[in-house]
Amino acid sequence: MQKFSTNQMQRAEIELKQIQAVNNQGQWKPTWESLDQHQAPEWFLDAKLGIMLNWGIHSVPAWDRDRGDKTATYPDAYGCEMYRDEVVKPHHARNWGADFQWDDFIPMWQAEHFDPEAMLSLFQEAGAKYLITMSKHHDGMAWWNSEWTKRNTVQMGPKRDLFTPLMAAAKKRDFKVVMYFCYEEWATAMIGDDGNPCYRRWDWGTYRGTFPLSSDIRRVSGSIPVKNYYDQYMTPLVKEMIDRFDPDGLWGDGEWATPAETLRSRELIAYFYNKAQGRKEVSANDRIGQGTRDHHGDYFASEYNSTQSYDHPWEENQGISKSFAYNYEDNDESLGPPSRLIHKFIDIVSRNGNLVIIGGPDASGVYPENVVRRLKSLGAWMKVNGEAIYATRILPPYREGNVCYTRSKDGRFAYAICKEWPGRQLTLKGLRAPAGATITMLGVTEPLQWEQNEPGLTISLPENLQDERARPCEFAWAIKIAR
Repeated sequence: MQKFSTNQMQRAEIELKQIQAVNNQGQWKPTWESLDQHQAPEWFLDAKLGIMLNWGIHSVPAWDRDRGDKTATYPDAYGCEMYRDEVVKPHHARNWGADFQWDDFIPMWQAEHFDPEAMLSLFQEAGAKYLITMSKHHDGMAWWNSEWTKRNTVQMGPKRDLFTPLMAAAKKRDFKVVMYFCYEEWATAMIGDDGNPCYRRWDWGTYRGTFPLSSDIRRVSGSIPVKNYYDQYMTPLVKEMIDRFDPDGLWGDGEWATPAETLRSRELIAYFYNKAQGRKEVSANDRIGQGTRDHHGDYFASEYNSTQSYDHPWEENQGISKSFAYNYEDNDESLGPPSRLIHKFIDIVSRNGNLVIIGGPDASGVYPENVVRRLKSLGAWMKVNGEAIYATRILPPYREGNVCYTRSKDGRFAYAICKEWPGRQLTLKGLRAPAGATITMLGVTEPLQWEQNEPGLTISLPENLQDERARPCEFAWAIKIAR
């Protein structure tokens, strides 16, 4: 292993110089003054719906405890929590054995039913326009045959490159592909100050230091020890992702307790922007370093309602249930009815956001049927009402009771999306229609009768639509108003 470590540390110096050279010559510099000038691309503003594929070793144990008032559970953090959490730790001992360590799960993640074509077809049917896929989570498992770690899916676990076929299937469907990666890892092999092998430990925002590496520590298999985690491993690994796969976006995570200077994140993002400059529009989120969320980045990456913004692009990242990844305990009750997902989506779009649905298949690569049904229900609704969602922009007053507003990008049309059936009349105080305007319901051919009066814009809905079987869709209905 020593020869791998020496070689990697030497090569890392070259990679850092290459990043510096590109940034010196390019438009984008690794400073806030420069990076804050970069804007969210048009494709991001138009897309509205993405899917995050959160899959990995954690899909084997596939569990997290209910965290009470906290709105999310994190099965993808099992590799950290099994060593420290007062509930997860005994759960692990009961179900897997106290001596069963994190890397013992790796051979059980075989991905034997992984079908990227079928997976992307499902995402497309759901109405999504972009894919955020794991490329390296906190567990350090890279999804391709990386030159910077032997802890990758080609050499371990599934024994195959997962990322390349996913990207090919996505591009075939005109999806944008955003690469999710974590700056920090639960455990990584290192070379200590005394020259002996050790591992660094990071517990969900807290750096614990380095610990002796012995044969009974099965957490860092395949990790090549280096002396500087950020300079000799993390930074060149992310550069490799950018150079090899040319993604449309970077979705950093695990940054919240580490300064951007330490992470070298600004250098990486500037490099990413410069490599794409003049070829295509790309994006990077706000997870750049300690204190950067909701302050920097092309868009803010909210997580279970952590962000509310009307004036800066943002993205709400949620599972259909409370779970951030596949959880074997999820059922119809925890997933909720399709209407809950659809109403949440409408509300987010009316507030200038995108919705990213987070989740993943089981360890074999199969999505649960109850998740598939909800994604297809969303897609069926979008086939009727996509005009009121895709490529729209916000329209004050944004919401009015159970009605959410959007407008077409060119401003020619306003949309009032009703999350409850309005009955025979709908009065909108927040909109006015010009004389002679045509008002319709998406999915219905005949125009609707209306009048502008003292209470507001009053729209009459015909008698035949009072029969829910005659309505163009379920769950919510979009009224189109020519402006």
